[in-house]
Amino acid sequence: MSKYIENLVLLPGLNNTKEMWDKVVEQLPNSVNCYPITVPAIADMDELAEEVLKGLPEKFHLAGFSFGGFLALAILEKAPERVTGLALIGTSADGESEVARENRKKSIAKAQSGEYKEMVAANAHRTFHPSNADNVELKKIREKMVEDYGAERFVAHATATMNRPDRNHLLVTNDIPYLFVGGKDDLVVPATKVKKMLEKVPTAQYEEIENTGHLIPLEEPENLVSKMLPWLKNKVILNN
Repeated sequence: MSKYIENLVLLPGLNNTKEMWDKVVEQLPNSVNCYPITVPAIADMDELAEEVLKGLPEKFHLAGFSFGGFLALAILEKAPERVTGLALIGTSADGESEVARENRKKSIAKAQSGEYKEMVAANAHRTFHPSNADNVELKKIREKMVEDYGAERFVAHATATMNRPDRNHLLVTNDIPYLFVGGKDDLVVPATKVKKMLEKVPTAQYEEIENTGHLIPLEEPENLVSKMLPWLKNKVILNN
């Protein structure tokens, strides 16, 4: 029987701390060493990658959710010899569009003017699946993450996101096991955008999860883990 990989690094999304992964970690095999990260407040994606890499094991599978996917790709570009597999969840390898960049600037301005918590709360309906709109437990977890995350971190990460480059080329040049996961009802990063990455890596494992909005690791952790397990058992192809 094939074994699971040893180390798994888990990167959360915008407005999320490492607690986004708590329920996922609970479901994963005990043999997997999990490294959920609360990303530091640095406003440049490449500098973020360098800082996060300092605390990671020598070799690891890497899973990035939403903003965490952008950071995961930056890490892959910085240290391809250390990444043994990549999972991109509710995210894409594209750079920021002009429309998204302008919207990002407005969000940054609101956060800097003291409206951070109100702004995030107002967007809750876009992040949760309708079936979870009144889920008290999930809303409390999200509210605590937002409180711990804070406006300063949001401004830094939104700035890094706004200025990130397109990194689709990495999907072609790095021969490692890939997993792409989309939420069927995700309004923030539609599943069609996630699936588009298959054009670069037709051999990647693609999964689409139902009954979830954008917050896939929080809303459907057990389902997500079931999709991750085959990827965690894939034969590692080391970069030369």
